[in-house]
Amino acid sequence: MNFLDKAIAIFSPETAFKRAQANAALKVLDEHLNIRKYDAASNSRRTANWQAPATSANRELEFQLQTLRNRSRDIVRNNQFGKKAMDVIKGNTVGTGIRPAPWEDGQVEKRIKKLWAEWGEKTACDWDEQLTFYGLQGLIIRTVAESGECLILKRRVNNRNNPIQIQVLEPDYLDSYHTSFQIEPGQPFEFMGIAFDANGKRTGYWLYNNHPSDGFNYKSRFVPASDVIHIYLKERPGQARGIPWGVQSFVKIRDLGEYQDAQLIRQKIAACFSVFVTTQSGQTVLGNNSTDRLEKVEPGIIEYLSPGESVTMATPPPAEGYKEYTSAVLHEIAAGYGITYEAMTGDYSQVNFSSGRMGWIEMSRNIKDWQANMMVPMLCDKVWDWFIEGAIISGKIKRNVLVKWTPPRREMIDPVKEVEGMASEVENGFTSWSEKVRENGYDPDDVIEELKTDKQKFEQAEMPVPWIKDKKPVQTIGNNQ
Repeated sequence: MNFLDKAIAIFSPETAFKRAQANAALKVLDEHLNIRKYDAASNSRRTANWQAPATSANRELEFQLQTLRNRSRDIVRNNQFGKKAMDVIKGNTVGTGIRPAPWEDGQVEKRIKKLWAEWGEKTACDWDEQLTFYGLQGLIIRTVAESGECLILKRRVNNRNNPIQIQVLEPDYLDSYHTSFQIEPGQPFEFMGIAFDANGKRTGYWLYNNHPSDGFNYKSRFVPASDVIHIYLKERPGQARGIPWGVQSFVKIRDLGEYQDAQLIRQKIAACFSVFVTTQSGQTVLGNNSTDRLEKVEPGIIEYLSPGESVTMATPPPAEGYKEYTSAVLHEIAAGYGITYEAMTGDYSQVNFSSGRMGWIEMSRNIKDWQANMMVPMLCDKVWDWFIEGAIISGKIKRNVLVKWTPPRREMIDPVKEVEGMASEVENGFTSWSEKVRENGYDPDDVIEELKTDKQKFEQAEMPVPWIKDKKPVQTIGNNQ
């Protein structure tokens, strides 16, 4: 009780009592509010410079996307770890290709596989006629990771086998100046080159005929959404454009590069001073007018010193904490790209088999997410629809065919144990033999045909078939009687 409360209590005990009750209630309420308060939402000295604007996903991208994209490309061009991150993402997500398996039986399945082999597994599908669809997958995922997004354009050609080809474009082809937000609900609008109807559904894209930086005509044309595939990693609801991967690490990568350069220059400068010659008085000899004075150190040199002179070899300053610092920063950079430190750097000195496998499993979750929720639904399924459309137009088939996609096989760490594990899964009915064959990058029908052919060759040569093993029946008490 302070002085004021004591004075009030002398003249009006009832008022003093009510004041005490109110103060006690306020104290409890204040403690309750403090318990439920988030420190990260408080306004204090520690959070005074924390700027966190309440912007939408699209508003964040409108003025920063091009800068992020350019800086991402610069990092990939000039930083070995940025390039390696792209290689790891591409190699593990796509590898030799995400391959289709038609959901059909009999002659229809064989026909579809033949048509796909002629189109998707040849360069016939590529507008530039350089890559198969599996090669285009690698180009696309690399573009998505480096530039944030990628455009695939459906092109119609004069080809009797399949009149559809696909053209891969960088996101620079999108005319971002086509932006007009909805003034009132129920009106069409555009955002950074993408046209939407009144309900927010995509109706088309404004695309340049050439890359804007090539110096050609900057006029863009409208392409219907049915002829464009726009693939990117969607991280926020309503996000219309994609951002380059690893943006959280861009500053770290640049700082690390400058730190490494500074350390290198430091060692170069120190190496310039290799030998010091001092006199008996302790004075350092920096030079001499005599032409006989030795100025450089070379292998095999014998130099005779004057009386009272001595030689001291320079010791370059050690780079203390260099390895620990770079390792810590590279772990952060790898986390920004969603891959492991070991995969990005090739340094496995800090892991054993178990910890290395645990790291791979964690990265594998990201890879499967990119495959199942981006590459397959955004790219593979839509390209398959275009392929079927072309096959129907050319009269090769009469109806749509469903498809299932199988990711590329993962390299085995311990082949003996992992093959036994796959065989156990098939034997116990957890998966099919065909699925395991597809996971290893092969077509089940092709494997069966090859096995049949090989079996005949072994039998004709009167040799045992390697994969057929004689299994003796299990002896039981009843069998012995």
